[in-house]
Amino acid sequence: MSKKSFWKECDNKRLEELLLATKDLATTKHIQAVYLKACYNLKAEVIAKIVGLSKGYIWHIHAKYRQVGEAAFDLGSRGGRYHHNLNLQQEESIIADITESGDSGAILEVSSIKHRYEALAGKSVHKTVIYRMLKRHGWRKIAPRPSHPKNDKIAMDDFKKTSHKWFKTA
Repeated sequence: MSKKSFWKECDNKRLEELLLATKDLATTKHIQAVYLKACYNLKAEVIAKIVGLSKGYIWHIHAKYRQVGEAAFDLGSRGGRYHHNLNLQQEESIIADITESGDSGAILEVSSIKHRYEALAGKSVHKTVIYRMLKRHGWRKIAPRPSHPKNDKIAMDDFKKTSHKWFKTA
């Protein structure tokens, strides 16, 4: 079947139904690109300006629709964890171990978490991998307020009492 005859025989009513049924923006743009070609026989340049995609991508959408039909609009999910060392269940097992020791009052160090992670992953990783894992599971760094080890509370209080800056006159 030639391209021209394909577009003339295209089911425009079905495309309208699909347009009304879809809620995803990317899928809507794909269906619009096919609908504008089937109903109004617009060129790819015009469709690209209307839909907001490039001319070459419009050609790609049309070719895919001619080959597989409505399955061309099934874009699947976008994004995801393409590069990871451990799956989420393994990470959650590490987090569960950490939670138990943290709840008992132990101080958690990233180096010990890193060793557990590397043992499961089977390779060495940078410490930022551990920090990102902790953030992904809702953990955050909590540290005590820094103070000098040679602080003398009594000397500080005496200074406040005798200093002109702190001394109040009535």
